[in-house]
Amino acid sequence: MGFDTQRFHVCTALWLTLCLMASFVDAAPVNFVSAFHFMDLVRDTPYHLRAPTVMAFINNSDSECAGRFSKLSYSQKGLPDRNELLVGRYDMEAQFHYAWFKFTEDMDLAARFGITTCPTIVIVRPEWTGREGENNTDNHLTWDGKGNWRAWVKKQISKMHIPESDPEWPLSRIRSRDQVETRTHMRISKVPAKLPMYTEKGYKKIPMPDGLYEELQAWYHKHEHLRAEEDWSKIATQLNTHEAKMTMVSFDHDAITRDRISNTYVRPILSNWSGIAEDSMALKAVYGIREYYRGNELRTHVDTIATHVLSAILNINQVGMDEPWPLEVINHDGVRELITMEPKEMVLYESATLPHGRPFPLKGEKFSNMFVHYQPKGWDFVEDSDGMPYSTVVDRERISVFESYAIAVVAMLVGCAWLQLIPRDHGISLVHI
Repeated sequence: MGFDTQRFHVCTALWLTLCLMASFVDAAPVNFVSAFHFMDLVRDTPYHLRAPTVMAFINNSDSECAGRFSKLSYSQKGLPDRNELLVGRYDMEAQFHYAWFKFTEDMDLAARFGITTCPTIVIVRPEWTGREGENNTDNHLTWDGKGNWRAWVKKQISKMHIPESDPEWPLSRIRSRDQVETRTHMRISKVPAKLPMYTEKGYKKIPMPDGLYEELQAWYHKHEHLRAEEDWSKIATQLNTHEAKMTMVSFDHDAITRDRISNTYVRPILSNWSGIAEDSMALKAVYGIREYYRGNELRTHVDTIATHVLSAILNINQVGMDEPWPLEVINHDGVRELITMEPKEMVLYESATLPHGRPFPLKGEKFSNMFVHYQPKGWDFVEDSDGMPYSTVVDRERISVFESYAIAVVAMLVGCAWLQLIPRDHGISLVHI
């Protein structure tokens, strides 16, 4: 069997196409979905390592704007890498139709920076803190639309703070954290609308029963000597452990008591609230008692789809609080709310469909919570590789974008091998393949 140069060139072209696609993926700007997404990305890196940001404000529903933006060839290519420059873009119109919840002005990145024209390219200085409630509008520069925008970006950032090199924060870690944070915000925007909801608002705050609170207090004081620092992945962004550590007095040290307390006290309360029979609720996870300290933040998120469905937050203790540390939720009406808690209070919530978090620095010495999660019988939803939900019964044939891409790559490679191995005398022409 002779070597077929035509087939070799076809295979090479396919492979180069894949490489080209990969290079575009690497250079793709972050698609900001809200002001909160951008603020979280900024805060995911220690202050002394934060890079400036260049972002394009676009409107893909406006054909003229989209045309002008296309001519800019906007990407990371020719610019410093992520550890020296964050490159992103924001669609000023799509965000108001993309999310299932009510997208308000404080969520709108364009409103935060006073951008009304399209396209607009701005540089946000690294001093921008990303703190809600702080005035950061003076910390950005706007391109005047003249000359080469890349040259303008390079000139401006050369005058700004250059992030220090830190072996604990390599480029790969920063990029991975960007991806995790972006995935979190995509899930907030999409997941709840794709899942069943059991209650009207998705949450309810109630007092903790005396017996439950007394048992938790007694157990907590007895086992405080088992306190240990939580070990989180270096690319995890749900908690700001890079700025303030957290500890856990884990109920896993006493699984019998853990399960008894959960099923004796918490399950009947969740059952009565949700309308799901107790014997149709399986205990899937108990976290805590988790201890948060001054400066801690818990980024808003939705929980694990397969198991964290009907849940409860139990506030065990608060020490030295300067002010309340509110729980942020987006209720089932799509309205963002802030809920304050006192010791001996609990919040019942549908944790896979109610975005929740405490995305503000804790201003106090310690805040201790326990979390209990149940799965209703018949709940067959899991998440794909993009974190999106699907039913293992209804959507058995469904595959994610990532899985589709993987299959396409394999198909191309197999096709290359097949093209190279077919004998010439079969009379198969590449024109007809």
